[in-house]
Amino acid sequence: MHQLNKTQADILQNILTNKSGFFTNAKSFYIHGKTGCGKTTILEKFVLESQSKKILFMHFHDYLLDITKLLHKNPLKTVAKEIAKNVDFICFDEFFVESIADAKILYDIFFELIKVGVSIILTSNFAPEELYNDGFNRQIMFPLFSDFLNTKMEICHIKNSPDFRTTSDFTEFQICFPTVLEFENHFKTSVSLQNEALKIDQNHTAQISGRFENGCVIDYNSFFKTHTSVKDFRKIARTFTHVHVENMQQFSHNNEDEAIRFRNFIDILYARGTIFSCSSIQNIRVFSEEMLKNIKFKRCESRLTEMETVQYIFSENKEIKRKMTISSASFFEGISKKLAK
Repeated sequence: MHQLNKTQADILQNILTNKSGFFTNAKSFYIHGKTGCGKTTILEKFVLESQSKKILFMHFHDYLLDITKLLHKNPLKTVAKEIAKNVDFICFDEFFVESIADAKILYDIFFELIKVGVSIILTSNFAPEELYNDGFNRQIMFPLFSDFLNTKMEICHIKNSPDFRTTSDFTEFQICFPTVLEFENHFKTSVSLQNEALKIDQNHTAQISGRFENGCVIDYNSFFKTHTSVKDFRKIARTFTHVHVENMQQFSHNNEDEAIRFRNFIDILYARGTIFSCSSIQNIRVFSEEMLKNIKFKRCESRLTEMETVQYIFSENKEIKRKMTISSASFFEGISKKLAK
């Protein structure tokens, strides 16, 4: 983790000293700023330094999947009360909204969680009023939703901060290789290439192409050119600590669907501190200049830049991040089982 500047340190201190009292609940926070400004680092430091042990830290992809599954089977108020029994703070990294349906679910559950005393801490590349910009039927829900965020949360804007991943004095570590053999030699591992159907849930599998110590190989063509989803990506990330992609490709608007899948995949790997490497390309600059005008692709390239550094590959913080995401998975599985009784 990089050192915080004054703005970042002030935000962290504000969150750390935020306490609930007899008559008041702890405040909620919405932290936003451009790619690489230190939002995720603030969250991670809060989790490590907070005196509360009842903190749930999760990537927003995970939350949408888990909370939607719970709400299919249980009333909203019941779910919120059950969460509040076990959690003081929920930290969501990379908050975004991609549909009106998601906005409605998020508004309802956030409203209930804050009502029962749970403090919510969000990070996002966007200010509340910028979420789902130009989205279909945005006017139906977003005036209400953005007003709710601005009213119920303390808005923290990290301004004029450079991307620390490109300005920090990181030491580069090779993660792109012409062949799998060169990958094996570099990481001092042995790959067993054999197609395997990895079980995702009772009705679905995803194909991996091989295994090595604590890691797996996936083939770009059989993985990103098919209809894989966030469910597949998080199963891979929860199962392996290193993922190597064979036949990696460059992205343009001609294969944008594949680029979106890859972007979501990297987001989930990064959230868990998973090591990423690939074969068949010379460097990790995989997005066209035109695509990098989109903040989500820009964020992905920024993360890939950090993921090819010694500081990321050998970071002790990776284990902390993995433990946090594993505990979030166990948390929602536990609630689901309890409510099913």
